[in-house]
Amino acid sequence: MKYNFDKLNERILQKYKTQAECARALGVTKSNLNGKINGKFKFTFDDIPRLQYVLNIPKKEIWYYFFETKVK
Repeated sequence: MKYNFDKLNERILQKYKTQAECARALGVTKSNLNGKINGKFKFTFDDIPRLQYVLNIPKKEIWYYFFETKVK
């Protein structure tokens, strides 16, 4: 199953301007974050609360940022 992380990427760019800046805030590499957003790697259960915190995502909106599937 492929997930759509467009909303997540938009939120990252709104708050941090670049994925690299967000990756620094998370303590990961830009390539790691980019790989997860592009579906090359999977987000872990540890990644989601960390991103929720640094991006100020309300708990009730987590689904829309991490679990929306791509429409074929």
